Amino acid sequence: MKILKRIVVAIFVLVSTIVVIFTIGVLWPQATLQPVRTERPVAIVNVNVIDVVSGTVVPNHTVLIEKGLIRAVSSGAGVPAGARQIDGRGKYLLPAFWDMHTHVFAVSPLDVPPRFVPADM
Repeated sequence: MKILKRIVVAIFVLVSTIVVIFTIGVLWPQATLQPVRTERPVAIVNVNVIDVVSGTVVPNHTVLIEKGLIRAVSSGAGVPAGARQIDGRGKYLLPAFWDMHTHVFAVSPLDVPPRFVPADM
């Protein structure tokens, strides 16, 4: 009976310790990144745009971004004076694409706890 009681206490202590460590890790303050905002427009030129409606790749297009919004996607879009140009030659762009499946509470075994990284990536 004493052995059974010790086993139950040991399991309780182990589970409690795991719950406390997990809770501390989840609630640990993480640095947040601010979105990149530019005062001037950004033009991604000569990029292959994936058209999600037709499911095709449209080559050599210009994507114009102003104030964080996509303003134009075309083969003949003029680049405003003073715009930051990014050469998209050989690259592909899928407008409004983001990672929609991330496990944010997966602990990285390669990092010092309690750091968290996206899993399955």
